[in-house]
Amino acid sequence: MSKTLFSLLLTLFFLAQASPAFATSAILDHENILRDESIHDAFGTYSRELSDDRSLVGPDAGYDIYRTYIEFDTSEIPDGATINSIEAHLTVSYPFHNSELIDIQQMDYTVSHWSSSEWDDAGNEALYNYITNETTKYVNDSSAFQTTGAKSFALGAPAVTDMQNQLGNNWFGIVIKDELETGDEAASFYCTEWTDESVMSYLVVDYTEAAPTPTPTPTSSPGSTDSSNSGSSSIASAPSCVDTKPASAPDLFQIDVTDTSARLFFTPISNTSTYFISCSTSPLAEEHGIEVDLYSNGVQSFSVNLLNPNTTYFFKVRGQNGCMPGNWSNILQAKIQNIKNTQTRSYYKNSATTPPAPFSKKNDTGILLFTTAAPSSTILPQPTLTPLPDKTMETPIPIPTPPKRCFLFWCW
Repeated sequence: MSKTLFSLLLTLFFLAQASPAFATSAILDHENILRDESIHDAFGTYSRELSDDRSLVGPDAGYDIYRTYIEFDTSEIPDGATINSIEAHLTVSYPFHNSELIDIQQMDYTVSHWSSSEWDDAGNEALYNYITNETTKYVNDSSAFQTTGAKSFALGAPAVTDMQNQLGNNWFGIVIKDELETGDEAASFYCTEWTDESVMSYLVVDYTEAAPTPTPTPTSSPGSTDSSNSGSSSIASAPSCVDTKPASAPDLFQIDVTDTSARLFFTPISNTSTYFISCSTSPLAEEHGIEVDLYSNGVQSFSVNLLNPNTTYFFKVRGQNGCMPGNWSNILQAKIQNIKNTQTRSYYKNSATTPPAPFSKKNDTGILLFTTAAPSSTILPQPTLTPLPDKTMETPIPIPTPPKRCFLFWCW
């Protein structure tokens, strides 16, 4: 065997053994929350609210000031992973009365660093003062708490760096506070004491896990007597995807539901007409998925059929260009209604909601996530795409064929 042929075979062997790094997502939901508590300043007396079913942010009646911290267990993310992005999800149950803004800040220490007791005044004061003096903000001056509903926040590069540095400690923390703390009514969002898991806080963490690097055993070429080639080997780098990444993430802005189906409407991507649609009954929306070819412009739509009635589903969409995935859209949830199949109900992103009754454990029993009011813009009519053959979304579907057109004796 020639030296060239032997080197080629050795290269192919190590290519077969190598696995490229891969990107994935982790959802750190209520089961990963170590603590979600409100730190409370009541006329200079400091305590932690442990048992309420909603966390508070801001001043209540102008003097009680609340700030909330959340600590997440990150142990399911490998220590050697590279964090790419972090998105926080909170559901506001009672909004600010006025135009207060919120900040999401860095949390460098676990709460037990200062205090281990709900009523440890000195320790809780130290925690409160730390939050006051913290200058690193992951989110600055957000108006999200001025309305009720599900909210998402991209935490940005500082949070990515902090989580990366703390992976070995298996925790990551954030603080949510009113920017000025000068209003007269605290806002609230659901915490782990609430009974409905779908509205509890969670993080979506995109990360890349490095693949193990194969270590070859030095091998001599058969029949070689040249000592300079003894023990040499040829190793090629692992294969990688060279396709162009989709230019943007789709905006999933509307879902129309019947008693067994959901039709998604989302914005197009300039450099691809292939999309991956994912859905689940859990907030990560990654239990079932399918890749479809749609259109290159105009509002895109796709129908998911044979869904379970009276069930809440979470949906998201991303572009796909060959082997290269794009960024995920926002996650939009919709409940399949127990209505006649000729009727539909629409769920909108960022829809206006009716303000709930004043905050009270007795009468504030739920949350209005969406309304059925007409959207602010008209949706362009779209071709009817072939529905999924079953509700698990596991069987590929055919690409829709444009209709044949004829005039007199000519067809095209």
